[in-house]
Amino acid sequence: MDFLNNHYTIKQFYLLILCFISFALPSHSNTNSSSDNSKACYQGFQGKNDNKERIKELLSLTDPWPESVSIYTDGASRKNPGHSAFGLQIVNMENKIIYEDSGYLGPEETNNFAEYQGVIRALKLAKQKKITNVVVYSDSQLVIDQLNGKSRVKSPNLKPLFSKCQKILKAIPSCKFIHIPRKENKGADKLANQVLDNL
Repeated sequence: MDFLNNHYTIKQFYLLILCFISFALPSHSNTNSSSDNSKACYQGFQGKNDNKERIKELLSLTDPWPESVSIYTDGASRKNPGHSAFGLQIVNMENKIIYEDSGYLGPEETNNFAEYQGVIRALKLAKQKKITNVVVYSDSQLVIDQLNGKSRVKSPNLKPLFSKCQKILKAIPSCKFIHIPRKENKGADKLANQVLDNL
């Protein structure tokens, strides 16, 4: 009886069922989708304070995604070049975070490389989820200017990344790139740096 009266326990039980379904049923999407679901399932049981938000995150992955989103991306590199990582947050039109991701990129990458990788992962996700209207925010002036065609891509290491962005953009009907100060990109910055802090 106590189990049924415990609001959070019921939600945790529901989350466990969704996790089992995501692993047990065959998926017609690519492997990134399975990885996203498993990550959300794992994070859903971390910390009592985070539990409600992580459940919302998992539910957002199983429901249809909104047609319009804002994506905050960031890249970080220690010693530049050095250990690098990316972080991103996806926000809906109600300004609520519906998804976040981060990952390690390598031991000898530059900050600009990491910034581009954050954008690429954001665009890939937008394409995969068939989002039609995307606004990408980044505190990297260089990356935003290059993607907006305001400056040329001179670095041989960045040219393939720029080309990859252009290729993915063909599948997204509307996408804008906007530069913001670092103080307005704290969420994505924190995600990227948490990866490096845990090395």
